[in-house]
Amino acid sequence: MAGPFFLGLFSIARSNRVEVARALVRSSANHNIGLILGESQVKCVLKSNSSFVDDILRELDNPLPFLVTSNPLDYDVMTVFENELAPWNKTESRNASLLAFLREIWSIDGVGEFIVAIWDFMVPDIAMRRLSLSFEKFLEWLRNYYHIEHAQDQSGGAQGIFLIHKTT
Repeated sequence: MAGPFFLGLFSIARSNRVEVARALVRSSANHNIGLILGESQVKCVLKSNSSFVDDILRELDNPLPFLVTSNPLDYDVMTVFENELAPWNKTESRNASLLAFLREIWSIDGVGEFIVAIWDFMVPDIAMRRLSLSFEKFLEWLRNYYHIEHAQDQSGGAQGIFLIHKTT
């Protein structure tokens, strides 16, 4: 596993769990994004980071965890990040399938809180930098991921735990 890794967690009502999971799978297929869905599957893939997964799962009520991947056979999101977000590819990140996927899943009925952990090193830690952002600010952060990651004045790079909230 190379990284970066993109672990998402939705807080959802138990009664909406299956409907939200189905909507996640449909959206990932529609946008050519890989998805590993559910606590046991995520824990299996991230078994070497099991304490981190356990810690972050405790942060939400009734979490539905998922790993966003470059395709259904990958464990990380490196190819998508490099093809859609890297400035050296001169792609328009505003139109990236990853961002379209995230916009679509953010609008799923029943989704409450959203936590994303992004890391590109061997051992993620619950004490990683945390940022509380609106959804649009989070997308802006992703569009600028490589600029932030390589900026000398950003300690910790673009990695961290993102607490994404709905604006009212």
